[in-house]
Amino acid sequence: MCEVLSSQFSNVKIIASGSPVELEGLRYSNWSLFEIAPITRSDILQLFTNFAIADGMKAEDVEDVAKRKYDSINERPDIIAIASTPLMVKMLWKHFNVSNKDVTI
Repeated sequence: MCEVLSSQFSNVKIIASGSPVELEGLRYSNWSLFEIAPITRSDILQLFTNFAIADGMKAEDVEDVAKRKYDSINERPDIIAIASTPLMVKMLWKHFNVSNKDVTI
């Protein structure tokens, strides 16, 4: 579908997101390819802060909650290893509480 669109409409901009398996079979040798840079641990803390704000948390609680959740996942090498994209960090924010130290992946 993407190839048909791009061949019929030369000015169309198409954004495809997925893993190599999901894009298997597509010929993207003439595409402009971009990868998301890995996020750092300080990025994770900033994302947690942003998520707390977006969740409507009281301003005085935002920093403390974000830091506690960050410290909680940072103690777990198995968890921090998968926190490599903003989407995964958001999933951790929603599902990994400070009290979940015995959670397995």
